[in-house]
Amino acid sequence: FTDPGCPACDKVYPALHEASLAIPVVVVAQHGLSEMVAKAAALDWSYPVYYDTTEALSDALGVRSFPTAIWVDEQGKMRKAASGDLSVERVIKQALASVEL
Repeated sequence: FTDPGCPACDKVYPALHEASLAIPVVVVAQHGLSEMVAKAAALDWSYPVYYDTTEALSDALGVRSFPTAIWVDEQGKMRKAASGDLSVERVIKQALASVEL
């Protein structure tokens, strides 16, 4: 989960891109729809970006801050969730490590 005006989110985009080369990645954005569209285009994201304009998905999953990563395994089970740039990077690395095993 991201927001186009979130500096901490900008820090995790390189790790997110790296993850997208090995595992499916989906970005959920809130606020600033046109800014997020421009940012996704500038970063050349090849993965889907969904816009939670009503915040219904964020509310349902308990997302309260950005960035937030939710790792869902192959069986559709939520394995881990984290917020903040360093925590999100750790979740991304854990998800990648599980694929490499």
